[in-house]
Amino acid sequence: MFRIKPQTQLMLVLIGLLSAHGAWANKNSQPKLTLNNASAYENQGVISFSIQLDRPTSKSININAVPLRGTAKPARDFRPGAQRVTIPAGASSAIIDIPIFDNDVAEPDKSFKLRIVSAPGAKVVKGIARGALLDNDGPLTINILHINDHHSHLQPDAGRLNLGTSGGAFDIPFGGFPRVTAKIKELENQLDNVVKVHAGDAITGTLYYTLFKGQVDADLMNTACFDIFALGNHEFDDGDAALAQFLDWLNSDPNCDTATVAANVVPALG
Repeated sequence: MFRIKPQTQLMLVLIGLLSAHGAWANKNSQPKLTLNNASAYENQGVISFSIQLDRPTSKSININAVPLRGTAKPARDFRPGAQRVTIPAGASSAIIDIPIFDNDVAEPDKSFKLRIVSAPGAKVVKGIARGALLDNDGPLTINILHINDHHSHLQPDAGRLNLGTSGGAFDIPFGGFPRVTAKIKELENQLDNVVKVHAGDAITGTLYYTLFKGQVDADLMNTACFDIFALGNHEFDDGDAALAQFLDWLNSDPNCDTATVAANVVPALG
């Protein structure tokens, strides 16, 4: 039988204790890592998170981090996916850059979080940071092109203009839906962020409605392609069924998407 002398046993125990103490000391001697909050304006194209160690590292540390959605959305506001950065030996800091996108729209500031998922060789004391995306697009100008109450007056009307002794009187045509559409398209080409609104009372008033019950009105309204149509009281003149048919005609053009809006409307059952 092999026997270990008591002196040898004691030596082995001491070696074991020293090894364990060394491992414990090595674990607790790791530099402490902190991930700091960051902010950037959207048009800067990148938001930079700084990583700080409490002292220089004796060997390089590979750090992996992943962005988490908040009010900012991945792929729309910032680039998703894991990010990796290395703090080289002898250094005590690094930067993680997350690409961000500017949608050129004035809106509230947004935020997301960045979380460190691994950092072998460092003790992570703060591994989640907030990234604020600041909007600097300024006020948003919206140009509203608005008409209402055309009342099935689809052809131009005749008018008489009298300039008195300086020019006399003469007849002129005015109105008519082709002229409305032409002007809307002209302004659309000149202005940004256009919203086209028809505020109601499109139908009833001429033989065009008497004969076609709004179908011709809908066809010509679709040449202007309004973004919004608000129901007027005369849209209900022939009841809910006639209004439903008119709205179907208004939405029959696949190249035009007009939203109908209204409040306090209670359709009849059926």
